[in-house]
Amino acid sequence: MGYPPRDFSFSTTIPAPDGPCRHRCLNTIMAQPMSESQETRRSDALRLLEQIFLLVDDLPIDTTILYPAAPTFANVKPTSWDELFAEGLLQKLNDSNYVLTPAGWAEAVARAGVAMDAKFTKRIGLLSQALKRPVKGRETSILVPLDEIVASSALPSGWVFNVIDSHLIARV
Repeated sequence: MGYPPRDFSFSTTIPAPDGPCRHRCLNTIMAQPMSESQETRRSDALRLLEQIFLLVDDLPIDTTILYPAAPTFANVKPTSWDELFAEGLLQKLNDSNYVLTPAGWAEAVARAGVAMDAKFTKRIGLLSQALKRPVKGRETSILVPLDEIVASSALPSGWVFNVIDSHLIARV
């Protein structure tokens, strides 16, 4: 039957070969768009990851829902979302919503280069101290509520959650 016009980058009309038809018939040949190179798709996906990271900021990744149809993402190609999802950096909630995964947040931190930033390293130090304080001198396991860690460190709760959830301290 053919492809829907919105899926094509160009169309060409050519005359049909002469045949039994009394009228000169025209056939339309439509071509599918050329697919982008893997390198271009990867580059676009990494730009999206950086954009998401800046948007999430200190919010918890598990409750920060990303809407590809939002104006913020108007220039983002659907393949970028697909690439990040396929790599496990995004989790699909349904057909139109995503959240950043812990691996996605850690990858975004690494790619943004913030791990070497003085503010970031200071935050990691404060969080490490807050995590060690309740277990210092103990010989048995202990569960420490996130709220206590946040209060002890004076850091944003979303950021603390993201660091713990992504096991970022073990990576830096």
